[in-house]
Amino acid sequence: MSRLEPFMGPYGLVELEEGAAFPHFNDGDVLVVISGARQYKLHSSLLRGSSIFFRIHLRDEWAAKLCTWATDRGVTTRYRFELRDSEDDPVSDSEIPYKLQMTGLDEMGRPINALVGFGLDLENGVAIDPHYEAFDIVLAAIYSMPIRFSSQLPDILPIAIKVVDVAEYLNCIEVVKSHIEAAILATTQTLYQSIANKPVEWLKFAVRMKSRVIYREGLIHGVGQFYIPGVVFNNAHNGDGGFVAHLDATTAEQLTYKAERAKYHVITTLKKLLSYYQDHLFKVNDGDGESISKGRYSSDIFGWMALTLFRQWLTTNISAITEASKPIPDMGFELCSRLAYGNRGYAGYGYLDTAAINEFNKDFPMSNKGIAAFRDQLDIIKDDVAGIVSHLMINESNVNLSLVRPEIKYFLFESPHELDYHFA
Repeated sequence: MSRLEPFMGPYGLVELEEGAAFPHFNDGDVLVVISGARQYKLHSSLLRGSSIFFRIHLRDEWAAKLCTWATDRGVTTRYRFELRDSEDDPVSDSEIPYKLQMTGLDEMGRPINALVGFGLDLENGVAIDPHYEAFDIVLAAIYSMPIRFSSQLPDILPIAIKVVDVAEYLNCIEVVKSHIEAAILATTQTLYQSIANKPVEWLKFAVRMKSRVIYREGLIHGVGQFYIPGVVFNNAHNGDGGFVAHLDATTAEQLTYKAERAKYHVITTLKKLLSYYQDHLFKVNDGDGESISKGRYSSDIFGWMALTLFRQWLTTNISAITEASKPIPDMGFELCSRLAYGNRGYAGYGYLDTAAINEFNKDFPMSNKGIAAFRDQLDIIKDDVAGIVSHLMINESNVNLSLVRPEIKYFLFESPHELDYHFA
């Protein structure tokens, strides 16, 4: 990455001297040494303004007191950092196996305790630690330089995770957030299907990235699959299975609460169906003694017969959900799908079909005309019931259900509210 012309940085216009280019500015006063081939001479003012790490360490009292001889000869470096292994650091909680350590400089700007054995290797033919490239990206982002990622999600993610590692270490996630988020979101349905497959991992990444879009998507799919073994938890949810990826306490609490609330909404809606009646069965006694017509009476009889069969079928199917000792994996999605789409010709969603009517007719024989009237009453019930459960079948996620294979078979109606985004 190089750029010779002046450009607008986050804190104003950055003027470059002739021959200066990122990551080496002639007037920079901070030298960051990642490797022999990756040395950045940067500006303390920009680093302080963008990174809490540098704001803490770039103190005036820790700057080298350069002598006149050095400044007259163009020495500008007053701070120096070297990347060192952090494996032996018991207090390090960084996601990267390194730490930036400040090295003292003498009055000539020369390192006093430079890293022993730190050569001028140019990384030729050597496998490069991806965190090195991540430092390139983060520091370039501090200078508002364009960051280019691959257009394929499998290629973006590995380096994006490393960039987040470095940005978290330097405490400057905001300077890379928009770059990474834009690259990831540009993969559209590939991203959304990946989140559907691994919602917990994406929730963890979203919190680190402070990405509302990814967090929202992850929470929706995490809630829907909360009780499916191996997706959210390491095993069947029985109280002792841990999350498949470590979640912060707030996210874990939200996910659990919303899953419980979703289950409650499903059970409440299904129980509501047990008290359902067709509208035409309700009669208003106005005291005028008006008689009910034969046709109306006949329709009501078939209506009650259809309702009896529907309630028998529903009670049998609902008991497995409402009376289970622990939540069933899909929280009743398969049953609600049949209730929502069973009268619309969708393959695999039918219920109380011709075969069921014929079985009913064996015990309660009807004429052909009666069977037709009975089927009409069942259709009325199915249409009404589909409307009652329709709110459970809303897709609040961004995934295109027509493109997903295998088919998604869990609820997607529970989404976060404004206050649920607990990260800054």
